[in-house]
Order: sequence, then structure tokens, then C-alpha cells
Amino acid sequence: MANARTRYDTLSEYLVRNHEATHGTLFGKPCLVHRDEAFMQIAPGGVAFRLHGRAYAGALALPGARTYDPNEPANTAAARPGWVLVPSMRFLAWEPLAHAAIACVDAARLGQVTWGARGEANGADAPASSSESLAERATKALEKGFDFKVER
Repeated sequence: MANARTRYDTLSEYLVRNHEATHGTLFGKPCLVHRDEAFMQIAPGGVAFRLHGRAYAGALALPGARTYDPNEPANTAAARPGWVLVPSMRFLAWEPLAHAAIACVDAARLGQVTWGARGEANGADAPASSSESLAERATKALEKGFDFKVER
């Protein structure tokens, strides 16, 4: 079985040849770049991807995956919005995640990305809304934009 670096190199060469990716560095570590944005980086124990929405949530759901900060790769508590470390044992997920990360870069260029999963603030877990707080926020939003009151 090949090691994580060999698998990363193989995947990165495929992405460079076929998907407009280029080699780069992010905080001194090898990464792949698409349209001037890093989207994939070799990391201790696996590969990190910059994702959002469902792809981000799906990557975090993989056993052993965790949030990641490319500037502090050894700090398991550090997290940079959108970055997920997927361990070597989940290498079969790397290629689909790399494609999703490229799509995320394209979406970010269009201003359609909030890094992290939906319902998260800056990549951190957001608390669930109660029905009362949701109703209060909806009432305030409707009152600001419309000339009518919401009755409960």
C-alpha cells in the first residue's frame, strides 16, 4: 500500500493535467491551487481540503476527519474556516473531495461561499435555534422589510 505522500502526488498530478490546478505552497507546505486559491494540501496523516456546504459536512463526517488549520498543522484544536483534514485511511474519498474543493473555489470567486457547513459561523458549530428564537428573528426581519406586523 502506498503512503499518503505517494497518493497525494498521484492525485495532484492528475488534477494538474486535467483540471487546471497548479502546484504551490501554503504556509511552506505543498498544496494545489486553482485560480490563485489553495484548495488541497498534504498534511500530517492525510490531506486537507478547503470545502463548504454539503461537501464540508460530508468530509467532516468521515471517520477520523477533523477541522484543520494549514498554518498550524500539528495543532489538532486549530481550525481555519472551510479546511478539513481527511486521514490517509480515507484515501478513496480524496479524489471526489478534490473535485468538490475545485468547485468551491469557483463558487468563492462568484461570491457564493460561506466557508464551513450551512448553519455554522466561521466553521465552528453553531447552536441549534429554538422555535422561539427563530420566530423572533423572522419577526424582526419581516418588520424591517415590509409594512406589516407578524401576529403570533
